[in-house]
Amino acid sequence: MHILKKVGTALLVLVLVLIITAAIGMWYIFTPEKLTPIVNKQAKKYLVCNFIIEKVEPTFFGTYPFFGVEITNLCLTENTNAPNPDTL
Repeated sequence: MHILKKVGTALLVLVLVLIITAAIGMWYIFTPEKLTPIVNKQAKKYLVCNFIIEKVEPTFFGTYPFFGVEITNLCLTENTNAPNPDTL
């Protein structure tokens, strides 16, 4: 019984450390000021149109148990220098 108590305490401490680490990561490392340039850089690789992304912020606690990003003011416009522009 004494061993189970020690194992339980160790697991509880491990879970608390992981939660604290995730919270620090969410508040200091994954800030919108740091995420927005990363998303803009990756969007240039995948989007062939002109785009503007104003702000990107992580949404872990609002979408638990899933991790996602919330994009504010995303504007996608047609490339005007394309050879055959589409008329939508």
